Amino acid sequence: MKLAFCSEDRTDIVILHALVERCVGEPVETANLPAALPSRQGGWSKALALAPKVVRNVFNSDAHGAVLVIDCDETLPHDKGHVGQPARGCRHCELARAADVATVLAWERPMLPPLQCVIGVPVRMLETWLLVATGTFPRNESSLVYGRNSAERRALKFALWREERPTRELMIERGKTIVQNADIPRLTTESPSFAWFRDELIRAHRAVLGWTPPPPA
Repeated sequence: MKLAFCSEDRTDIVILHALVERCVGEPVETANLPAALPSRQGGWSKALALAPKVVRNVFNSDAHGAVLVIDCDETLPHDKGHVGQPARGCRHCELARAADVATVLAWERPMLPPLQCVIGVPVRMLETWLLVATGTFPRNESSLVYGRNSAERRALKFALWREERPTRELMIERGKTIVQNADIPRLTTESPSFAWFRDELIRAHRAVLGWTPPPPA
């Protein structure tokens, strides 16, 4: 499977790549997008602006799809009730709308599997998923609630990285190790946002594997 990634920064993308491989159970190739796309990312609003470019560039490539991920932070968590009726204040809905996912997925790609687009919005942040997966989320706090303000998000980052200002190298090394040893079933059970993400990844993976090229005309 070959995928492009769009997230809040390059460190998150490396960790998400490893997490996607754990979910689908096989190596995932990273799509090389055109050099014209920004090489650096920063923050959820930047990822929101970049998402439509990523999705369209993936459509025009031989990649199978795109993985778009931004943190929930203090916003409304995505819910099944939002399907068909996007909710204001939901970053999952905002991301799908910004990238115009419904339109692009309807475009045909002759001799290629239908394009896949998987959106993930960790509640409350990517660090939450990693802490839950390792059983180290702060005691007496709810992973569905804790992280709604900047002070709590800083506390979660420190709980995970054990440094106030961790280097990118440290976060990548430790993050990949955490993902490799993560308790995926536990994370799926305790985090509805991850369960949604994992289910969408598996659905996309099966769609790609199950596709067969049309017979010659």
